[in-house]
Amino acid sequence: ELEGKIIKRMHYWFSSGFLADVRRLHDMKLSQKRIEELGFEYQAVSDYLNKKITKVEMHEQLVRGQMKYVKRQMRWFRRNKEIMCVAANEKMKIRKSIGEFLTHKK
Repeated sequence: ELEGKIIKRMHYWFSSGFLADVRRLHDMKLSQKRIEELGFEYQAVSDYLNKKITKVEMHEQLVRGQMKYVKRQMRWFRRNKEIMCVAANEKMKIRKSIGEFLTHKK
């Protein structure tokens, strides 16, 4: 399920012009080091544009990198006891939690 969501997000990025944005950075002569500093997504696309990897390898790197990032984020959220994770459809739980937060933070 998570990987499917990541793939869907990647399709959205590319349909929204992500590849063109990275190509524009190349055209502006931005250094490879600076492009890599923007994130692993930019590095993978840059490697593809520089013909270091294939399009399939680029997509694999992007999915793998996003999966690692999401897992690190979820681990961090679980460790931090002040963060409450709720599903978007849990409206009553969300309202109750917000109310409790606001009344205890005064």
